[in-house]
Amino acid sequence: MTVAIIEQAGRRTLGVFVAAVCAFSLLPIAVVLLTSFTNEGFIRFPPRSFGLRYYADALGRPEFREALAVSVVIALVVSFAAAVIGTLAAYALTRTTFRGRTITTAFLLSPLVVPHVIIGVALLQTFVLARIPVAPAGLLIGHLTAVVPLMIGFATASLAGFPRQLEWASLSLGAGRVRTFFQVTLPGIAPGILSGLIYIFIYSFDEATISLFTTRSNFRTLPVVIFGDAVDQAPVTNAMSGLMLLIAFAAIALLQWRVGLFRVLLARGQTITQ
Repeated sequence: MTVAIIEQAGRRTLGVFVAAVCAFSLLPIAVVLLTSFTNEGFIRFPPRSFGLRYYADALGRPEFREALAVSVVIALVVSFAAAVIGTLAAYALTRTTFRGRTITTAFLLSPLVVPHVIIGVALLQTFVLARIPVAPAGLLIGHLTAVVPLMIGFATASLAGFPRQLEWASLSLGAGRVRTFFQVTLPGIAPGILSGLIYIFIYSFDEATISLFTTRSNFRTLPVVIFGDAVDQAPVTNAMSGLMLLIAFAAIALLQWRVGLFRVLLARGQTITQ
């Protein structure tokens, strides 16, 4: 009886601690989002009046609209390119055996442990020496450098949960590796790939550190514009930060809806099969 009480108290304490950590982590986001809807001439929390004054002001400025368009396009291109590259790399690393696989894996995943400031400086120096235009080519390369390892992680996890017996059965029936990948493996791991694609879109859309080194004055992403104008135009940049948060929340909601829809379809398919 005493042990059960202690275990119950421990679970409650852990729950309270986790809730406190989540609240502490999300509090700055809530402050930024609430203050972005103010109608006052300066930032104050809590705001005394609410409205879309600064959202309209921000979206009415060409530099913000252009930066928003650049961020969305770059994030879309990077997410789809990373999905292709990361999935193929994960398949090669998990489904084939070759000399130097361990070193290759470590090399591909190394950007995860290198600070983005170092990556940005190294890329900038490389682009200058190789005479590669910083933007948009350099910006795309920089974002891909950061997100491809993440996509490899998503694809590897999906492949680990996919039964290889289905691939072996396809190969034994005469299908080659390419046909087996596109008709058997890829449909099976598609939910994980789609989840990684949406996550990478959010990641690339919000990336600021590498973008600071790989953009130019007339081709800037939204985080770079916000970073540069945060002091002089605080209320407007606060509204743009709120817009970025809302876009990220929408992407997360899409991801959760996709996961829920996939589970419903999977459950229906199992019911029909039974």
